[in-house]
Amino acid sequence: MAGRTFFCKVAFVSSSSALAKTIYPNEMKKTPMEEWNGTGKSGYWIVVALPGDHYSMPEYERSMAKLSPTKLFSDSVEKAMYVNHQRVILSTDQAMGVMRHMEMTARTKTVKKTVVDPDTKEHSDIYLQPQPHRH
Repeated sequence: MAGRTFFCKVAFVSSSSALAKTIYPNEMKKTPMEEWNGTGKSGYWIVVALPGDHYSMPEYERSMAKLSPTKLFSDSVEKAMYVNHQRVILSTDQAMGVMRHMEMTARTKTVKKTVVDPDTKEHSDIYLQPQPHRH
């Protein structure tokens, strides 16, 4: 599907968390974990339960998605965004906006842009200052 952007949300949670217990109430009693893990969803998020709790995992395991996303995702994945375990509410549109912002190229000179107020329909000119590449 050329031209379409797809955004997959994956949440890695502790198997002892309330979310994992809600998503996989019966499956957790089954073994092995790989038979059912990653099949449950919470809204648009695919939920992957990790053994133990947040404090039983070493820091390098908790940071795997941030430090080595290529170890977790297919080679066809172009971008990955890491969100810390702290509560963050980010809509798909907001996340895609962040990704687009990261792709913006450098601005070598001041650029004039006209914006329109949606309520008053008034046009205003703004000037965007030179900006280095955002990566």
